[in-house]
Amino acid sequence: KLLTDLNSKLVTSGDSFYIRSNLCLEKQDSGELSVGCHNILHVTDTVYQGQTQWSACQVNPYTMKDMDVGTIPNYFQAQQQLIALIQELAQKNMVSRKNSSSQRKLVRIVSTGNRINPLWSTMECSFSDSNKPKVTPRNCVSLMPYTCGASTFEEDPG
Repeated sequence: KLLTDLNSKLVTSGDSFYIRSNLCLEKQDSGELSVGCHNILHVTDTVYQGQTQWSACQVNPYTMKDMDVGTIPNYFQAQQQLIALIQELAQKNMVSRKNSSSQRKLVRIVSTGNRINPLWSTMECSFSDSNKPKVTPRNCVSLMPYTCGASTFEEDPG
């Protein structure tokens, strides 16, 4: 069926998989898909119009039918936006508690068990204001604060 659909131009890509978003993305340009945290998305093209962005559809969680369609960042771009958001939230937290005499609460990043974790390896990156991602922090990132005397990010080994 896929080969027939590709030959008849009903579909333009062999991509078809589902993902659940872990951050909120607001629609900035026409053609972009507005995504809420934990939304289910049906990715239909991972090289949409020759670009690195993905073409995806919002999925109704009750009927599993495709709804709104638009572009979203690819996996790497979304990961970079999430890292930038975590860094920004952690920095705001550190600044607000800087004058406090209590111990600082930091963000714990839970690893997937890989030795080279892309989340951890890119934590040294800094983003200038012009490169800030278009991400909204409202209820879209589940951070686990914990009390610690250290002032750096720590990775959970398991």
